Amino acid sequence: MQKNKPNFLSRFVSASVPTLGNSSGFTLLEVMIAITLMLIAWTSIFATQSASQTIAWKSNQLNAVAMLARSKMSEIENEIEGKTFDEVKKEERGTFSEPWQDYSWTKEIKEIEFPQLSLQGGGSSTEAQGDTTDSGSSSGSTSNNTAAIERMTKLITKFLSQSTREVTLTLNWKQGATDRKFTLTTWWVDLNHEFALSE
Repeated sequence: MQKNKPNFLSRFVSASVPTLGNSSGFTLLEVMIAITLMLIAWTSIFATQSASQTIAWKSNQLNAVAMLARSKMSEIENEIEGKTFDEVKKEERGTFSEPWQDYSWTKEIKEIEFPQLSLQGGGSSTEAQGDTTDSGSSSGSTSNNTAAIERMTKLITKFLSQSTREVTLTLNWKQGATDRKFTLTTWWVDLNHEFALSE
């Protein structure tokens, strides 16, 4: 009796195709949890990247503002060098050339008001001391000295106010819908200003 030979193709198909009972995979809950974790991770990455780009952009903008301010202040210093206060405009406005046309500047020069120094308190104390020592001539001399010192102090204060100017440079630009500004201040002293001996 002839034996049936095994069919190789049928054995290969039965071994390659798994039955439903032996199949394995992920449940719907596991897939949803994996997707949620991926979304959280991607959101964090995008937020960090966006914040880094914003910080870098602001840093570059502040560097540009500082560069423009230094350049303009040097130009102003060269402009006022060797001139008197009356020869320079007290206020001036303008816009930077390309590619910085979005930045404008304002220059303002104003007189500095120094506080008036007074020695009246010291004079009164000295006069009272002179009265207790019974020396009328000494008291009068001290009073005269105090008046002379006070007068000289007023003259020096007036000279400092007239020979010194505050130069303020303000840069303005827009950052989105917000107006931004950067202020730089220096002091201009006229060393050739005449010292007046009268008030």
